[in-house]
Amino acid sequence: MSVEHYRKALKSGEKCYQAHVARGQYPYPPTLEEILPDMSLYATENLGIVQIPSELMIGTSTSGRKTAFAPNFMPLLPLDTEFSAKWISLCRAHEAEGIREPVKVYEYMNHFYVTEGNKRVSVLKFFNDPIIMGVVTRILPPKSDSFENRLYYEFLDFYKLTGINYLSFGRLGDYKLLLERMHMAQDQVWDQEDRLNFRAFYQRFCEAYHGLGGKKLPITAGDAILVYLKIHTDYTTVRDKLPAELRSDLSRLWDDILLRCQSHSVTLLMQPSDPPRRTLLDRLLPGGAPRIKTAFLYGKTPQTSHWTYSHELGRLHLQQTFGDQIATSVYDGLTADTAGAALEKAIAAGNTIIFTTAADFIEPSLLAAINHPQVKILNCSLNCSHRYIRTYYGRMYEAKFLIGAIAGSVCASGRIGYVADYPTYGMIANINAFALGARMVNPRSVIDLRWSTVEGWDRQPFYAANDAVFLSGASESQPGKAPGPFGLYGIQGDTFSDIAMPVWHWGLFYERLIRSTLNSTWKSDDPSGTFKALNYWWGMSAGVIDVVCSRRLPADTEKLIAVLRQAICSGSFSPFSGRLASQDRIIQKNTSACLSPVDIITMDWLGENVRGHIPGLNEIVPSARPLVRLQGVGSHEQQWKAVGQL
Repeated sequence: MSVEHYRKALKSGEKCYQAHVARGQYPYPPTLEEILPDMSLYATENLGIVQIPSELMIGTSTSGRKTAFAPNFMPLLPLDTEFSAKWISLCRAHEAEGIREPVKVYEYMNHFYVTEGNKRVSVLKFFNDPIIMGVVTRILPPKSDSFENRLYYEFLDFYKLTGINYLSFGRLGDYKLLLERMHMAQDQVWDQEDRLNFRAFYQRFCEAYHGLGGKKLPITAGDAILVYLKIHTDYTTVRDKLPAELRSDLSRLWDDILLRCQSHSVTLLMQPSDPPRRTLLDRLLPGGAPRIKTAFLYGKTPQTSHWTYSHELGRLHLQQTFGDQIATSVYDGLTADTAGAALEKAIAAGNTIIFTTAADFIEPSLLAAINHPQVKILNCSLNCSHRYIRTYYGRMYEAKFLIGAIAGSVCASGRIGYVADYPTYGMIANINAFALGARMVNPRSVIDLRWSTVEGWDRQPFYAANDAVFLSGASESQPGKAPGPFGLYGIQGDTFSDIAMPVWHWGLFYERLIRSTLNSTWKSDDPSGTFKALNYWWGMSAGVIDVVCSRRLPADTEKLIAVLRQAICSGSFSPFSGRLASQDRIIQKNTSACLSPVDIITMDWLGENVRGHIPGLNEIVPSARPLVRLQGVGSHEQQWKAVGQL
């Protein structure tokens, strides 16, 4: 029987060899001494006996025996050779009692190269053993800025904590992201139970994933696990699911798995789509659109939050605009933990369009959308990488640029304060646009940046005893409280004077989104087969963002702002055009260039005239950390592609 096994292995090796030759590829296993000609120059680390995933055992350490094997480690030498006799003897031993002696290997960049035991590896691979025991010496490459090197050192940090070497990802930061989605501390060392539980979950997940065709996709099972855990967030529950249950879950979110395969997974819709032209037949037919039931989910109440209040004004605008064609309802005072139940309640009440107005509602929104594909769910954020929901937000940086220009024109000293809240997508662009606007009219302007979510922050250092101080703060005053300063305002002593403020026209935003569901623009925005997540990112040209100025603003400044507004709306000017410099480097040298929408959204630098820094997670108050983890600057998950005009 062992002789027949060799014949089958030889046939498999010859087939693999011929396939590689036909494709112009190297027809033998890679050799480490050819990859690293002088291994003595590299640091090494002895790992002892390690369980090595069979698929990671890819080559030999020297070229001595490489021509005896095809790339799949199946034999290439004829049956009447000493090599085949030894292979057959090992095969008999493995069938009788198993191969127990570990092989000796080098590990380099999480791939393994055999030093001693090539035939043992070949036999074990023939029998599809998933694990090969080996005495491992790790070769450590010098650190560099290459993607492969950085990803490997992220793996090493993960390996030191977990001892896991079978899990791989295709993007930087994913090892840390996995720990986060498993709700485990970034420095927590795994015990034996942690490792056994995860291996069992991983094996069951792979069975389900590969059963749906995952092996044909250009992503790893680890990549798919990250997608799964973003939607099914309770790892302690899902880790015990059976393969059939995991397969059922995966089949419902398969579009998101396919989305992970895309090089550009998020499409930014920069302008509202034009509605289709009505035909003569449409005009002759009686009107009367069907009644739409729409729900709004708020994190706070309109009485306690200016953000929620502005969305509530948008909901009321829908009622006034559509009249009997629409019925709206509100679920407020929610958290990320209670939003899921509110979504189920809203769906049970017959709502077919649901707006979730807090970014940290995105995970319950996703789960509801997967379970109820007939319902359109939109989340107010810039953090969309999912097929099942759409997100919407405004290009507030355009208004902030105008506010900055106003601040630069009215502030003689050039020192202007700016109060930001969360270091999330879009916020850094707002700060930098404000700074650029101020510098355009006053080259000496300096922006003093503070964060209201940083521990121990204090507005008081902005204030001066005698000199006027100008600050850019919250966009609107707090509902239900005594009027206070908001937008851009001046302070002199105890006196506050409002100067200008950016405004959201959520009513118009919601009106256009609702109208898109009543005509074919909803579908035309998302052609079938594209597998892109859609993010509506509209600006001043769509009328959803604007600036309101005080009557005390000088007439010349009003004229300047009107000219700049028109230039931005027409697309002839962008705040992020021309030379741009950060606090420590040149961002853009070309004076005729303009940052792309992607670069604007994912901005992680502060302009050269900004004094301050982007706070880390440990600097922010605990209540703000969940949102920053989800949507904070530096998130690596989103891959954007802009369509439309900036």
